[in-house]
Amino acid sequence: MGWSMGNNNVKGHSLWPTHCMPNLTEPHLEGDVDPSEDNSGQPSDALLLDNLITNNDYKELEKFINNTNVDVNVELNEKKETALIIAVKLSHVECVQVLLAGKSCSKNCLNVNNCSAFDVALITAFDNRLEPRHSICWEIIKLLMKADAEPICKDAMMYTVRTAFKFQDDKFLHMLITMAQQCSNSILFHELLLKILHRHQPIYVDPLDPILMNMSDFSLKLLRWAPSTDLDFVIRSLFYYFECYWKSRRKRMRTFFKLTMYAIAAGWVYQTSNVYHISRSCPHLAKWLIQQMKTPPTLRHLSRVSFRQHIVCPVPVAIEGLPYPVPELLKRYLLMEDVDALCSLANVNINHVSF
Repeated sequence: MGWSMGNNNVKGHSLWPTHCMPNLTEPHLEGDVDPSEDNSGQPSDALLLDNLITNNDYKELEKFINNTNVDVNVELNEKKETALIIAVKLSHVECVQVLLAGKSCSKNCLNVNNCSAFDVALITAFDNRLEPRHSICWEIIKLLMKADAEPICKDAMMYTVRTAFKFQDDKFLHMLITMAQQCSNSILFHELLLKILHRHQPIYVDPLDPILMNMSDFSLKLLRWAPSTDLDFVIRSLFYYFECYWKSRRKRMRTFFKLTMYAIAAGWVYQTSNVYHISRSCPHLAKWLIQQMKTPPTLRHLSRVSFRQHIVCPVPVAIEGLPYPVPELLKRYLLMEDVDALCSLANVNINHVSF
């Protein structure tokens, strides 16, 4: 007598709903094609791109980008990370160089946390400041600054500055500001960093004067080079210098004097509301500004302002791009070397200064 198990009327498990049996799938007849399968046997361009960056195979990455039409800005994972963001996160500096060298690479794509490649680089550099790859992280930040990558997520900058203040890590902040002086022309980076330094100053135990003075050198660079279209954004961010607490009155006065001189030389016309904020910290400087507002500017000063109003790129680039040679004396004046000389003096009688 033969025994059978189960229902003899059931023709087979293939007729059961597959969602009831997760380990079973519908059988495929010969010749059927499963649309979910890639029968080409070749990985997709995105997968190849991801693998090349993960393995830091920058030579093959360069060949792959140059020889195909791959979109390097495509999101490669569920975190919406692009090739550049992944290369930055892994500190693969050669891959970052290859990607930034390509014309199609977007430097400011955002991941799922709304962080750009620069934001990721900043966090990575800070979190690895005591690790061997620390120097590589700084090299990546330098590359991104030179490529005009921008900080988009203010929380990334806030995390970095706030935590550096908490651990009294002024070395990291000085390094970041110094690198910005050398490599960056970002108005957004300038304003965001100044704002967060001001807002989180109470966390920092030591005087903030050295950091603010270092930051002011970056501000002076932007005032020297920025076209008139960017000047308004730079000037408005200088407000944070006046609102910060300074331990040294002499350093505060010296910094405010420099910022004011370069701002006027760049073409900024101070209004009464601007002078009011300055008067709260530097009454003597505010008094001079009121007198300056009543004094007609010189023709030489107006010519420099007019030049800056008609350019849309940094001043040195605009000068080099002129179709005719510029006399060296005029070039030095356009680059504010007269203001450099004025601000380098140990003692200046501000009442004798005019523009």
